[in-house]
Amino acid sequence: MARAWELEVARQFMSAYDAAARDAKLYAPEALQAGKGLVGLFELEKALYELRYELGNRPGWAEFRCQGILDWGAD
Repeated sequence: MARAWELEVARQFMSAYDAAARDAKLYAPEALQAGKGLVGLFELEKALYELRYELGNRPGWAEFRCQGILDWGAD
């Protein structure tokens, strides 16, 4: 249930961001598509940063971060 909510909120956010960027003509249409890949890269970088933090400070929580990374890659 929480995972479905997370995916839906992310989808709606990216849809609204895409619409606003298109309406403002901030980027060429092909740049918006490429930007989606960059967002995914930044999400992965943040998840790996958080995993590194947990391993160094709260090793017992690292399992949750690993599961989140695995779930993210399955989308």
